[in-house]
Amino acid sequence: MFDPLPTPAEASAWDQAAISEFGVSREILTENAARAAFSVIESDCGDLRGSRVLLFAGPGGNGGDAIALGNILADHDAQALLVLTKAETARKGAAGYFLKLAKKSGLPTAAIEDFDFSPDTPLDLLPDIVVDGLLGAGFSGELREPMLSYVKGINAVGREARVYSLDLPSGLDGLTGRPSPAAVEARATIAFEAAKTGLYAPGAQRYTGEIFVRKVGVPKAVREKRPSAAWLLTPRLCADLPEFNPVWHKGRAGHVLIVGGSPGLTGAPHLAGLGAYRGGAGLVTVACPAGLEILVKGNMAELMTWPLPGGDEWDIKNASVLVDELDKFDSIVIGPGIGRSRTTALFIEKLLGILRSATPKPIVWDADALHLLGAYGAVDNALPGGGVVTPHPGEAARMLGINITQVMNSRTEVVRKLAQATGCAAVLKGPNTLIAGDEPGEPGLCVSPFTAPCLAVGGSGDVLAGLVAALAAQGKSPLRAARLAVYWHGLAGKLLEKNYPRRGNLASEIAGALPEALTEWTHAAR
Repeated sequence: MFDPLPTPAEASAWDQAAISEFGVSREILTENAARAAFSVIESDCGDLRGSRVLLFAGPGGNGGDAIALGNILADHDAQALLVLTKAETARKGAAGYFLKLAKKSGLPTAAIEDFDFSPDTPLDLLPDIVVDGLLGAGFSGELREPMLSYVKGINAVGREARVYSLDLPSGLDGLTGRPSPAAVEARATIAFEAAKTGLYAPGAQRYTGEIFVRKVGVPKAVREKRPSAAWLLTPRLCADLPEFNPVWHKGRAGHVLIVGGSPGLTGAPHLAGLGAYRGGAGLVTVACPAGLEILVKGNMAELMTWPLPGGDEWDIKNASVLVDELDKFDSIVIGPGIGRSRTTALFIEKLLGILRSATPKPIVWDADALHLLGAYGAVDNALPGGGVVTPHPGEAARMLGINITQVMNSRTEVVRKLAQATGCAAVLKGPNTLIAGDEPGEPGLCVSPFTAPCLAVGGSGDVLAGLVAALAAQGKSPLRAARLAVYWHGLAGKLLEKNYPRRGNLASEIAGALPEALTEWTHAAR
């Protein structure tokens, strides 16, 4: 269900352990990496005979991978040229070994300082393929000259070529996924043994292109003894979906309660209800101020409503009314469109106080409820009953008393802190959404593989909240429901790109795409 997503330090520890504890030689790891890269390139490009290939080999192990790949390409009759950043005589270890083989076989080499990166190179002299082996996952900090110029040069000379980065695009931080300040812009990245954390950070896709993960010979025992701190959600996660029972009646499929709506924001609980229904819930009820009932229901005949006494504002007295009836429901969403008025704030404060002494069903805290929880310092105490919090970066900043820039610069730390402080599974929304939680035997931090611009539309988060609640109502723990919903929601966003390549879709269409996404998801996992 998950693939490891190690930090560069964790991946390096795997390599060292494979060598020191299992006797796997560095040369074997390098050869395996080179053959894995060759397989990806050949699959993408077809017959490589006669192809002009430039391989940029940096000073470290990544350069050794490029040199070994050059030997394999030459054996397959490609016109390969090794461009070296380090003197041949200074190459030691595996890189030195494979360079000696290259020299014996007549593979041509060039010093990078003598290489012409001119953007005016005639098209008939440009390479067909460029291999980026300048810097590996161990790179951090800022690129300095001349390496910065080399990275920019690869982007220039590769403008008409297929560019493949080995393990990580050079210049991209393997932990944060940020360019420093530039990075190679690859058509594809071939990650060895596992994708590094930074490859699935927001914005990294511009540099990584398609990501291929290929094993290179690190023993399974090494990875199990040293598990990565973060894990990538994969299609295999569908094995954790609620069991489908064709004889279930609507009551057995879960009843979701949504608490939300305020003047001008009546669509949010409606969309959450739609997300819950599309997620398989048998029944969905929206509790809202009585004066908003008609607007919240809209034209959705399936959506039940619970009009609470009062006009169109939340009344503090209704907190007790809600809690007294919670046994009728299997999960709850609090917050979609609930607003930030003073009366709403008092209602949330009262509701939270009552819930702390109750034993409610799983609760998804969303939208303005999170804003108000932050205002009342609720994240300093575990929220009642366990559940899920689903903030976007602005809401997360409010909850933790920091700014949005701090959230975006330390997303993994932020989502872990939210989970720890609230006692809930925490979903930090955005490109490559993060999910953190503390359930025995479960990964503590998971990363969504999806960067889906079609999800960046008002109401998208409401659909997600309803989807989480539907899965929780069908028996999934808060953390598992959150993971499943994030993957399912993200896949729906990717599917919408077929009809909305430059966005323009509605949040209701995200909900509408969930059934198709589920079909594709289950087929992909077979």
